[in-house]
Amino acid sequence: MARKDKKTDMTEKTIPQDTEAPKEGWEGLRDELLGSLPPWARDFLEKHAREIVSVVLITVLGVALWSGYSAYSRKQQASAAAALGQAMRLQDGQKKIKALEQVIKENSNSHAGRQAQLLLASALRKSGSLDKAKAAFKTAASKLDGPLRTSATMGMGYVSEELKNLEEASAAFKDAAQKKDGFEAVAYLDLGRVESARNNIQAAIDAYNQYLTLKGDSQLLDYVRYKVENLSEGLKKQ
Repeated sequence: MARKDKKTDMTEKTIPQDTEAPKEGWEGLRDELLGSLPPWARDFLEKHAREIVSVVLITVLGVALWSGYSAYSRKQQASAAAALGQAMRLQDGQKKIKALEQVIKENSNSHAGRQAQLLLASALRKSGSLDKAKAAFKTAASKLDGPLRTSATMGMGYVSEELKNLEEASAAFKDAAQKKDGFEAVAYLDLGRVESARNNIQAAIDAYNQYLTLKGDSQLLDYVRYKVENLSEGLKKQ
């Protein structure tokens, strides 16, 4: 039987046979983190490692999806705003109406699409399509908020007045005046005109006085004061 060389045998003995290569990636990081924890926490994490990793992955995926959706939403909003701008530059009334209808159809849930509804109502009113304009203003009011909603309410009032539906016009102007979105003065001025046409003299006087309270420096002061005096004289004669 051949005898091993002593030098070779000594070399073999100096090489550890059970040495493991250092762990990399998740396993290495996990072991490093676990080593710094108290025993009870280490046991828990080792037992539930798979579930914890799953939750982390779901959270990360959710953040990634939301970031992607936000970018997509911004792109859609920019596209809708560009289409709205193009529609507003059209000089032909009917072409503008069709372009605004297309913006609404393709971008109904965007801010530009909701603004287009208000602009469409105004364009329809200008074209003489009062019934369609009234419906469009009503839709705009239901989709918008703040001053834009109040603007749509005012639009409904004007169209109702043109359609000789003074009761609806009065209700719209009252609503706009009460919103306090910056339309109060003009809404009271319009309300005074409509109530005067309805022969609701006291209501007209009250509306005009509200206007005078709000617009003490208006160029219409003399006209409105004249209206108040004239209506007051008529009320005394009744």
